[in-house]
Parts: sequence; C-alpha cells; structure tokens
Amino acid sequence: MSGASQLRFPRVRRLGDLQPRAVEWLWPARIPIGKVSIIAGDPGLGKGLLTIDMAARITTGRPFPCVPDHDARPGSVLVLSAEDDVEDTVLPRLLAAEGDPKRVCELGSIEVLEGNQKVGEEPFVLHQVEHLQFALDFMDDPRMIVIDPVTAYLGRVDSHKNADVRAALMPLQQLAEEYRVAVVLVSHLNKGQGKSAYRVSGSLAFPAAARAAYLVVKCGDDPQRRLFLPSKNNLGPDQGGLAYRVEGTQIEVEGIALDTCRMVWEPEPVSMTADQALAEEAATVGEGRNTQAEDFVRATLEEGAVLSKELFERAAADGFSKSEVRSALRTVGAKGTPREFQGPWEYSLRRETHGKTGKSDDSGVTGT
Repeated sequence: MSGASQLRFPRVRRLGDLQPRAVEWLWPARIPIGKVSIIAGDPGLGKGLLTIDMAARITTGRPFPCVPDHDARPGSVLVLSAEDDVEDTVLPRLLAAEGDPKRVCELGSIEVLEGNQKVGEEPFVLHQVEHLQFALDFMDDPRMIVIDPVTAYLGRVDSHKNADVRAALMPLQQLAEEYRVAVVLVSHLNKGQGKSAYRVSGSLAFPAAARAAYLVVKCGDDPQRRLFLPSKNNLGPDQGGLAYRVEGTQIEVEGIALDTCRMVWEPEPVSMTADQALAEEAATVGEGRNTQAEDFVRATLEEGAVLSKELFERAAADGFSKSEVRSALRTVGAKGTPREFQGPWEYSLRRETHGKTGKSDDSGVTGT
C-alpha cells in the first residue's frame, strides 16, 4: 500500500474509561514490568554479570537481593549480547549463578532467506520489534529482555540525537507494555562529569526514556567492591543502593571444569546515590591527576629553568593540558620570569630570576 492511500488517526482515550492499576515489579521497587530500565557503568565492573544474576533468579523463581520474602514464579529471559560470547561467557556464568538455561534464549543475527534458501545474515537493529516479538512468542512466560549494550543495536540511529533515540526506543517501550516484560538496557558511561543522567553514553534520551536507571561504580575505598546505585526511579520509592563483589569460581560440565565467575551480594542496602558516588569519584580522579601534573612539573624543572614553550610542549606529549600545568606551577611554587628583557618566559623552581619581575606570561602564573 502506498503512503498516499494510508489513513492515520490519533489514539485518544478518556481517562474516565480506564481502570487504574498498580505498578508491577520484576525486582520489587527497582525494575518495573512493562517498562524500560537502564544500567550503565564503565567496562569491567560486572554489568553483564549483574543481568545474568537477574536472569538466574527469574528462571528459577528465586528472590532478588534485599527482598527475601518476594514470591515470584519462574519465567524466561531473552538476551541480546553484542560483547560477551554466549557459549564461553554467558552460559557458564548463568550456570554458576544456578540459573535454568532452558529458560534463557539468545537473539543473534537475522537470517536472510530467498524462498527456503538462506542467502545471508544481517545484524538485528532495535526498531525491528517484529523479531523480538517472534522470540517472545517462542518462549514460555517471558519476563525480561536484556540488550547489552543498547548502542550496539541502534543501526544507523545517531545515539547522540535525542529525537532519533526516542524514536528508536518507542517501539521497544510499546513491546514491553504489550508483552508485560521488563526491558533492561545496558550502557557505558561517557568521560564527562556531572550528574548521573548526563554520564550515560549517548543521548540524554536513554536515561530520560527509562523509568528506572542505575549506575554501577567502584567503591572508593575498596576497588574490589562494586556499587549498584539508583540514578532515577519514576515509579517507586527510593530503595537505596546495593553492593556486590565478583568472585571467581569453577563449574563442571560433562566432566570438564570451566573457570567462570559469579556475583556475591552484600545483605544490607547502601545509603548512597549514583550522583554522590560520581562526585566522589571525580574528586578522587581530579586529586590523582593534579598530583601527577605536579610531579611532572617538579621533575621537568628540577635541573633548572625551562622555557615556557618547551614546558608546555613536553606536557602535551605526556598528556597534560595547559590548565593542568598552570595549576601545578602555582601549587609547587614555580617562578615564571622573562629570560631577557621582553624575551621568552621560562620557569624555575629556584628563586633566582633573570630580567624584570612581576610580569605575567600567557600561562597565568605571575613571576616574582
């Protein structure tokens, strides 16, 4: 049917004709059913392992952390994993978490057929919800879809454009509502600073469209400890964060021992938000970075005065910005003076100066 012959009508509903209903939860007060949630964090912190732990609990009906009395029926999980191999990573981790692999399905590439003949394969992209529907119809009692990472399934969608991302997520939101499943998107963090909503990789539309968003971060005083912290939850009360560790383990499959890992949750909640953790992390990183710049300045100037241009060129080669070097010069008490009258500026850790003093060069550090 051509576009010219199609008719479109707005879907309008009178609220008085509708029946109110309570929010349904997959993970009580944390991950809602029929909605999109997002979990973001830096690589290597166990985000994928976290979703596998969730899948293991869903497939066996075991309760989630901090809700031991929650009674849930076993269900199925659909996994889309672009970074972890299913056979040597996802499946062993699921078995280590005591999940039921018969209740977990993977959606991989899309086969292209001509008649009954396979002629190729193409990657799945997010707007192709008919493929997700096919997979859900194939499964028994689907409860969760994991898309890890979501940016790998955007196709030609620009992940930094709000309108494009919202358009890509809308069919997914509708699918979650129709099938009453929880959709969990996994994403990375960008290198910026600020509130957690602005740290999710790509457009702000990702955390904005999600009804619940969580960050996985390292614990500041214990690098082996991971924190699972709320960034937003539009549907329920704040439950606080949780902490876990990643523990190496072995499983035996048909007499063969396989090395893998599993999560070990701490029993008590964590009284910290994602924004608070990121602020602490930024302060720690900033302090460490400042110390490195100061060490660079001392090491460079310890043998004597260095011309300004040469100092900044050396700093750039070592990855330090001009602003970082200027701050370090002030902290270590370096002196900036002209080498000759109106000549090029140089810096020194010594008190001896050349030429006139009291002028300021382009670094913003004043000579004495």
